[in-house]
Formats: sequence, C-alpha cells, structure tokens
Amino acid sequence: MENIKTKNKAIIELNPDFEDVSRRWEAYWNHDMIDRPILCAVLEKPGCAMVPDAGYEDKIHGDLGEIMRNALHNASCRDWLGDSIPVFNTSLGVHEIAQYCGFDVDWGKHAGKPLKELLPIKIDKGNFWWNRAISLYRKTNEILNGRMIPTAFDFHTNLDLIMSIIGDEQLCYEVADDPVSVDLAIENSCDVFRELWNLFVNESGCDNYGYGFYIWMYSEKPTTNISCDFSALIGKKMFRRWVMPALEYESGLVGDRSVYHWDGPGALKHMEDLASIKNIHTLSYVPSPFTRHHQFLDIYQECQRKGKCVTFGGSPDEIMSAHKLLKPSMTCYLAEVNNREEFYALEKWLKNNI
Repeated sequence: MENIKTKNKAIIELNPDFEDVSRRWEAYWNHDMIDRPILCAVLEKPGCAMVPDAGYEDKIHGDLGEIMRNALHNASCRDWLGDSIPVFNTSLGVHEIAQYCGFDVDWGKHAGKPLKELLPIKIDKGNFWWNRAISLYRKTNEILNGRMIPTAFDFHTNLDLIMSIIGDEQLCYEVADDPVSVDLAIENSCDVFRELWNLFVNESGCDNYGYGFYIWMYSEKPTTNISCDFSALIGKKMFRRWVMPALEYESGLVGDRSVYHWDGPGALKHMEDLASIKNIHTLSYVPSPFTRHHQFLDIYQECQRKGKCVTFGGSPDEIMSAHKLLKPSMTCYLAEVNNREEFYALEKWLKNNI
C-alpha cells in the first residue's frame, strides 16, 4: 500500500494504522474501495482502568481540562479497530441548540407559548451555553490536539429545533394551524445552523487534522450529522415544504460529505426525498430498539441504487450476510464483536469476499 501524507499525525498515537485508515475513508467518500469495505469496531482493553466518561452535566459545569485528559485516558484504554477513529462527543445536551438560542428547555420542559410569540429564533451570544461551547471547542483543540477528534454540535435544527423550544405536541398544532410562523422559524433555524457551523469550524481546529463523526467516521474534508427526527410525525408534503429546503441549505454549508441521522421507522417514508438531496453522502439509519439493521436491507439496497452510502451495524454473521447484498464501496460496517480475534476474522473474510 503506497505511503500517503495525512494531515493528522497525532491520531496515530491511538490508532497506529491511521495512514491506511485515512486512505480507506477517502476512498469511501469517493464511492470507492481499497482492500475491503469500511469496517469499524471499538473494544475496551482488558485490565485497563477507565474513568467515567463525561456526561452532559460534566461538560456543562465541569473542569474542561480534566474532562479532556480523562477522555484521552479512556481512549487509550480502548482498541480502535479497523477504520474506527477516536472521537470526543462535544454535545452539551439533547436540546443544546435551543439552549444556544436562549431558551431554558429540557426533557418535558418547553417554552409554553405559541411559536409566533417566540420569533425570531436566533443565537444568544451573551448566554452561558454559547460561551461554554466556545470554551469547549477551544479546549479540545488545545488538549486533544488531533489525538482525538471533536464532533460537531448535535445538529437537531430545522423542525427539531422548533420542537425543542415548544415541544412535539405544540409543534403538531403549529404545522397545521400556523404554517407561516413555521416558515419563518425554519428561516431562523438556517441562520442558527450557519452560525453554529462556523463556530465549530473556526474553533475546533478540525481543518488542521480532519473531521470526525459519532460513529467513528473520519474525513479530511468537512463532515457532520444533519437530522430531523420530527419528520417521523409528518407526511411528505410537510417534509418537502420545511425539512428538505433546510437540509439542502445545511448540507450545502457542510459539503458533499454530509451524513443524515435517520431515526426510526416512521421516518423511512422520506427515503426518496432524502436520497434526492445532493450533498447528503451517507444515510445512517437508526433502527428502533427492538429491530436490527439486517431487517432493513431492502431499504439500504434502494438507497445505494439511488447513489447514497449507508451504515450497517451488526454481528459478524449479520455483516457477512448483508455483504452479499450491499455494495461494498458504499457501505460502512459497524461491527459488534466480543474480542480482537473475532474482529480480525471478519476483516479477513471481507477482504477475501469483495
């Protein structure tokens, strides 16, 4: 395998095979493949004493230096197998985007007013949350410095941002009773996404060493998740009015390596529309808690026929079975393995069966 120059040498500290890994990822982003499909797994090293991973409250109120040092320690206690890369999840909470806009919301707690009384929705640059996000990204750049890669915000914007602010029940009323206010809120959300994306790019340092994703993806060019969980509750007409234009705008800012977080069976009806969005590269479906990826192979095949890559998680047996049906250059496999031997046996099988 020819030598390449990667923009990030520091990450080799945790994944010594990173030069080969980065080549495989670049091939994947170009719908190509080197010696096998993308294959990721992460295992804890036996006998390595880990400390608790930082939760939302820790990242919101804790000592950021200590959090980063603990993250590096825990990363060193894990085997980053195959093409997986060590990432640090920077999200400050389920409804973090609403918090950056000055809304004090949480699970079961929302603004309690009609949407039209809350417009315009915009970043509140004087609030604690916005400044905490800046501090968090600066600290990841300073301490992690490419050894782990910070993810971008948990981008539940567009209708998901409105849902965070007013709640899912109220939003169901709003899309029916006051669609003009929803139109305005979607325009506001696009502005919010732009400001957050610019903050991430400018403060995270990822331009210097590459971009990571929650499921251990790597790209030398910008990538992140875009999403709309609320789409499960609306039909195609509303999706095309509000969600598609927002996703087209968001993915236009990120670029042609955007990954769509596709959550739950209720959202599958939007597959055709999602696949038509130019800059969405990968559709990353999240099955419900009682289903498995292999139950949706027909949908993944259709996504690939329409030019989109997919993620597939499962046991070695499930991956080997799926591999017979999916395009290897357009599939990111997330393996559920019990040990290194199991992983390497699967990797060898994939190399021998491309």
